[in-house]
Amino acid sequence: MRDDPSLIKKAMKRKAKKKEKSGKAWRDWTEATRENMDERQKIRGHNLDQRKVGGAAGGNLSKRRIKTDDEDGGGDKGKYGGA
Repeated sequence: MRDDPSLIKKAMKRKAKKKEKSGKAWRDWTEATRENMDERQKIRGHNLDQRKVGGAAGGNLSKRRIKTDDEDGGGDKGKYGGA
């Protein structure tokens, strides 16, 4: 293999392709991580603002998403759906 130029070229091309693919995977991972961190910071900021307000609004803290005032709180509404 060491003496055959065509095999050396193929090996170099294969190595370059692998390097390019891993570079793309790394960029995708860093972008996804950055977006995830930004989303978590947004939720954290919202929770801190809600805690400053206090009262019933202070209890509206979420780890997963930001709840708006018009959203239903969930839970059991009884036989007739709580309407």
